[in-house]
Amino acid sequence: MNDSALLARRRRSPGRGAPLFHDRPPHPVRGAGAPVRDGAARPRLDACSTVPRVGHCHPRVGEARARQAAPPARSTRYLDERILACAGALRATFDASLSRVVFRCSSTEASERAPGIARACTGNDGVIATDFLHHGNSAAIAAPDAGADARAALP
Repeated sequence: MNDSALLARRRRSPGRGAPLFHDRPPHPVRGAGAPVRDGAARPRLDACSTVPRVGHCHPRVGEARARQAAPPARSTRYLDERILACAGALRATFDASLSRVVFRCSSTEASERAPGIARACTGNDGVIATDFLHHGNSAAIAAPDAGADARAALP
């Protein structure tokens, strides 16, 4: 499917509820390292997502994903030694005042949960959400007034 047809299809479903960040969004079909290539094999440097830290299609990442997907599905609602080991390894890198790790499946889910955690810890409920970042597109975070208080305080 060519990019124009794909874009038209994308605009119909999921539509405006999942906004695009570009008038003509890239259509990566292959990747290795930081660059991705579109259907015409044109290279693009991906500096937006978290992928550039290790690169697209990194073999060690693919192998780790396969190992993680092999056992039964994971949930933090069940006992799982690997989840606890990961939490421990992360905590070892934290300042001593930080003692908990909360896992979420997506940036949207994390963004939805963060205000509640902040409110429980600080009593405050302000949120700063910038446009065009990977913080998710939930009602609480993507709402037009989500960052109004923070924007009002900016010079």
